[in-house]
Parts: sequence; C-alpha cells; structure tokens
Amino acid sequence: MKRHRGRPPGTTGRAAVLTTHQIRAVAAVARARARLPLRALATFALSVGAGLRAKELSSLRWIDVFTHEGEVRDVVHLKAAYTKGAKTRNILLSPPQLRRLLTTLHPPSRPCAF
Repeated sequence: MKRHRGRPPGTTGRAAVLTTHQIRAVAAVARARARLPLRALATFALSVGAGLRAKELSSLRWIDVFTHEGEVRDVVHLKAAYTKGAKTRNILLSPPQLRRLLTTLHPPSRPCAF
C-alpha cells in the first residue's frame, strides 16, 4: 500500500484567512450571546487582532491583559506554558479597535480584583 506524505493536493499549508464579511458575522454572533457576550467578542478579537491561538487564549488571565489599575497593557507577555512550542513571546496590543473593545470589557474606572 502506497503511503502519502506531505500536504493534501490543492492546499498551500497556510491557515485560511477570514474575510471581512466572515469576521463581522462571527462578531455579530458573539454580541448576540445571552451569556457573556463581551467576553466572547473580546476572545474573538484577541484571536483575530493579535493572532493568539486557542491554547494561548484559554490560558490568559485578567492580569495578563490588564494592569492593576484596569488599563489595557501595551504588551501581553505570553508565558512558555501558554504557547505552542513552550516558548515565551510578547504580543503588542496596538490595534486601536482591539484596545477600545478591551477597554469596554474592563473600563479603567473599575479596578481589578486579582
């Protein structure tokens, strides 16, 4: 029996990229959730806007994204335990839309209780 190696025919080996229409559709579904819609939207935004993987997202804690004063950090430091390949990495939270969304999730006027 012949064994196939490598990628399936017709694939490039790169992850599919969502279209703008698909991103808006997922965001609308997240907003429509009955339970924790802002958290769902923030999770999706961090995935798309910062390129975080599922394991990285599920491992994040509030303190990783917000300062003790409740402000969004400029850089999220992903610990080795969070990442693929067990390597630390820093993620810039520079897109203004992402920062605005995270601010609405946890406004600076409400200090975090860690």
